[in-house]
Amino acid sequence: MPENFARVIATRAESGVCGLRSKEERFRALFVCAALFLVILIGLGGETENVLAGLGKFGEQVLAVLSFVGHFIYDFAIGIAIILRSLSRQFVSGSGFSFGLMFVLFMLSAIILSRVVFRFNRS
Repeated sequence: MPENFARVIATRAESGVCGLRSKEERFRALFVCAALFLVILIGLGGETENVLAGLGKFGEQVLAVLSFVGHFIYDFAIGIAIILRSLSRQFVSGSGFSFGLMFVLFMLSAIILSRVVFRFNRS
């Protein structure tokens, strides 16, 4: 075999991938998946109802977990908003503390931005 055999094969494989995102290719993939699903249902025979019931219960549990996570994130965000709102009432715009806090936050954001720009320019 030639020394660059793997490179030639990889190049040919990458050039042959151009049609994978067309409408016809997606339709064929969907058709194949539907056909495989029907073959599996036929293969299950009388157990199809039990399997589908199990899949339904699994789906319900996944939705329950996702609902819990969504409510947790929502409640957490509301709690943070309430805390920040109560702290902002204490914040006086003309005081030395507020000036110092703004300066520290500005310097922190400048450092973070410089690091992001440096990492972006590296790659």
